[in-house]
Amino acid sequence: MATTRNPTSHLIDRAVLLVAVASAMIGTGMITALLAEIQTEYGFADWGLGLITGSSFIAAFFAYMWLSRYSDRGYARAMFISGGLVAAAGLLWVAVAGSLWGFVIARGMLGLGEGMFIPAARRIALDWNPAEPGRELGTIHAAAVAGFVVGPLAGALLAGPFGLSIPFLIPAAAIILSLPLVARITPAPIPRSAAPGPFRAVLRRPMVLSGILLGASEFAAIGAVDTIWARLLTDRGASRTFIGVSLTMMVLPLAVLAPAGGRLSDRRDPRLVGLIGSMAIVPVFSLYGWLVAPIGIAFAGGVHSVLMAAVNPSAAVAVARGSPPEYIARGQGMLDALGFIFSAGAAMTMGFTYDRYGPGVSATTMAAAIAGLVFAAYWVSRKELRGR
Repeated sequence: MATTRNPTSHLIDRAVLLVAVASAMIGTGMITALLAEIQTEYGFADWGLGLITGSSFIAAFFAYMWLSRYSDRGYARAMFISGGLVAAAGLLWVAVAGSLWGFVIARGMLGLGEGMFIPAARRIALDWNPAEPGRELGTIHAAAVAGFVVGPLAGALLAGPFGLSIPFLIPAAAIILSLPLVARITPAPIPRSAAPGPFRAVLRRPMVLSGILLGASEFAAIGAVDTIWARLLTDRGASRTFIGVSLTMMVLPLAVLAPAGGRLSDRRDPRLVGLIGSMAIVPVFSLYGWLVAPIGIAFAGGVHSVLMAAVNPSAAVAVARGSPPEYIARGQGMLDALGFIFSAGAAMTMGFTYDRYGPGVSATTMAAAIAGLVFAAYWVSRKELRGR
């Protein structure tokens, strides 16, 4: 429910929220770019890459699935602050971890923190502006991706002169410093018109389920890429700097274009926007396994990012439109919770198949799995989509 708010105060609150989201995501980008070097430094097998990445997705699943409901009950600000503290602690643990299991636990803390603060941020923003969910969700996603854009490049540049630990202390400090500013945010009142019922009733709505399946297809692609990007480019002869820059350039279009993708989903059926974007991702993803030149792989990543700028907001908008007001944050939490399960599965599968069969088979197999999720998203909404 929107309320009348001082325009200047609203702009400040909005800026603080976006900056805090971006700060919290920088560390995730750093660890993705430096994962191959961490593996080399501490000497664990390729399957350990999937274990580290998968632990983050599993922890995020728990937070998105079971903790997001508290943002619907008036605790959005508290959930955001708590999630930021957990993420900061995870980054500090990355800096001091010295074994595979230490990195697994630290990465899991990063996932747990993200699963707490992202649904809270979405709940706050959607209550501020319920008439334009795509604009708000696209902007928040752009802020998160912007942090991820800065992370790989900053990690690559700092690791050279300062080692693998110091880079993670910087985003941890940024998160901690931003939280007092978050505490001043005044969320809009939460609608109390209906008592929450079983969430499975919401999942039966075609728009909600279709949005969740579209989100699952995107999350699966992200989990797979997150696992093998640094390893793939290292195997293709790329330098540390190239890997960091390529990750930044890969996600930069997503950061820039996500708000536009959200506005497109405000004007069109978000499911249709997501279906078109997701099907275009399938052949692009398969190219990762067959391209040899690092610059070609990086270019494919850029195209993938442009398409994700349409898919991510469209999935979130579909779930937001299909969810009752008392389920806004939990609907967004369910979207990412199930998405992270697919991310975890894709990450572990990609690490195993890459290690056993190489990049070509692993990328092609994952592309086929993504296509299956997109078809399922179409199937559950086919009657409504045909009637448009």
